[in-house]
Amino acid sequence: MKKTILAVLLAVLTIPAFASDLVLGFVDVNKIATELEVGPGIQKKLDAEFTDQQESLKAKSKEFQKKEEKYKKDVELMSDDEKAKAELELSNLYREIIRAQNQLQEDAMARSQEEHQKFAQKLETAINALAKDKKYDAILNAQAALMLKPELNVTDDVLAILKKA
Repeated sequence: MKKTILAVLLAVLTIPAFASDLVLGFVDVNKIATELEVGPGIQKKLDAEFTDQQESLKAKSKEFQKKEEKYKKDVELMSDDEKAKAELELSNLYREIIRAQNQLQEDAMARSQEEHQKFAQKLETAINALAKDKKYDAILNAQAALMLKPELNVTDDVLAILKKA
């Protein structure tokens, strides 16, 4: 029991000595993403990349609307076979549109994640370069802390590194 108390007391007494040598910083990732316009930049890139697929989807949707309108207009004059054929064609086209929409969403989401991952890699590289250059023991995400001293903020330094790259 005495050894346990002595060990805890020793550990508590050495924490301040260790902490005084610790060099910390924090970075506001949201501020960096906002200033570098990461979100809008990725969105513009994705919009350009998926324009052809979006246009194709719009064309298929217009085709569906035209065929549906024609079907509604002519349904009273159609034979049972013609109705069945038209309904099957509309159903197949509708499924094709839904499938294309889902594929487009999945592709866009995957590309968005890739682009966000690229930004995260660049950010990590910049933070590591700053930590190595300025000899930081740790650089924390500002959102993970409850209270931070403003003098520990290295966000502008990280931004400068990212803008040079």
